[in-house]
Amino acid sequence: MSSNLRPGSFFVLSLLLLPSGAARAEGAAVEINATRALAGGVTPGDLPGYPVTISQPGSYRLTGPLTQPDASTRVLDITANGGVVTLDLGGFGLQGSNSCQVSAEGTITCPQTTDKPGAGAGIGSNGNSALVVHDGAIDGMAGDGIAVIGSRPARIARVMVFNSGRNGIALAGELSVITDCTIDRAAAGGIVVAERSIVTGNTINATNSNSIMAEDGSIVDGNAVSSSRMTCIQCLNGCQIKENTIFSCKNYGIWSEGSRVVDNNIRRTAKGMHLGGSSASGGNLIQESSVGAFDAGFRGFPLAPDGCGTGTAPAGTCP
Repeated sequence: MSSNLRPGSFFVLSLLLLPSGAARAEGAAVEINATRALAGGVTPGDLPGYPVTISQPGSYRLTGPLTQPDASTRVLDITANGGVVTLDLGGFGLQGSNSCQVSAEGTITCPQTTDKPGAGAGIGSNGNSALVVHDGAIDGMAGDGIAVIGSRPARIARVMVFNSGRNGIALAGELSVITDCTIDRAAAGGIVVAERSIVTGNTINATNSNSIMAEDGSIVDGNAVSSSRMTCIQCLNGCQIKENTIFSCKNYGIWSEGSRVVDNNIRRTAKGMHLGGSSASGGNLIQESSVGAFDAGFRGFPLAPDGCGTGTAPAGTCP
């Protein structure tokens, strides 16, 4: 029996049989710009003005810059339950009024700060949906640049965050990923992630707290961090810390326990590394550290010599 249907007809027919609107489910992302923000109605429950509330999972894309109206208000407030919210910043920025200064001693001072997670953030999520954010800039927020305060994971890529009154990027959900981002001038920390997360290929400069703070089982790989008033990289237990470039920390270059720490370049820190709890290390170069390559807490297994200036001594002052 012959058929008159051409190749692809079953696909076309299936689209025609879909309920109204279903054929567009994988179509263009919902657009967000200043005009739409002021009008409201981007998603159900989004009131006119800020924050722009994203109450449904799906894809969203900025088509223009957005402005933080005051120090306590988020620019984008993600309240969706379940699913994934994907936010393409489209090369545009979220702009606040914070302008942080760095003193001669390295202290970061911002006119607007907060100690409340998610308050005054550029992008704030309750963490009830997974979150993807990419390709844009966040400047001058009174709180965190990006804050996820719930348990779902997030993936942040190619976002620049400047002049934050709290952390640059803080993700409370386990299994999160931050890659190829830039953080500069944060009143608290640079990047903060929960357990079993990945932090790779980022550049972090000028933070009052740790440049990178990661919890157990995380990977911290290939980052360039500098000018931390505390420890540059702290990953609590069972981490892999590899091939990071670390410069000018007021406390440790690296602090971790029970971790694998290899091929890092550490220079001009008050203390080189604290590696406890049966850590393994090798190939790390530590220079201009007043405490030396390791402090008294090191109980690890050397995989290869760790360099201290021109030698390999595990203690003493690194020239």
